[in-house]
Amino acid sequence: MPANKSLQSDGLRSPLLAKPLDRVAMLSELEKRLIEHELLMLSDTELVRWAVAVLESNAPASTDPDLVDLASLPTSPPRLCESAGSLLRAAVQRAHPRFDPSSHEAEAYARRSFVQLCSHLVAGEIRPYEFCRVISPIEQLFDFPLWLDEFFNHCDWC
Repeated sequence: MPANKSLQSDGLRSPLLAKPLDRVAMLSELEKRLIEHELLMLSDTELVRWAVAVLESNAPASTDPDLVDLASLPTSPPRLCESAGSLLRAAVQRAHPRFDPSSHEAEAYARRSFVQLCSHLVAGEIRPYEFCRVISPIEQLFDFPLWLDEFFNHCDWC
């Protein structure tokens, strides 16, 4: 392969370093939380708690008005924080206007998160229903990715 070719099928390759660059590392924490929320891996309540922690840490995102609103949502009863997702989407749009939740980087993060979820299922830390509820959002967001294989068949009965 010529030295000026920098794209690889498994990710990006730096011609200077000659090693793959991690596509997931290119995502911001806001983008990662949005992906998790879109795939039902992160509930509205968990999202509000995360926003509170961001504000308390004085991270650069802590000044975003939508993140401030997100952190101020009540978490009980859960229906009171149903706007959490739209507030997070607005914060991501403001901070990263070119971010696409169905991008290759987002899919790489979703795949990595899915493998972690599999580990939690095998360890008995989550119930099959909690595992299976992410299958349909993954299929919809990433157009039935090959890495999901036959999980949709196994989770039809959940």
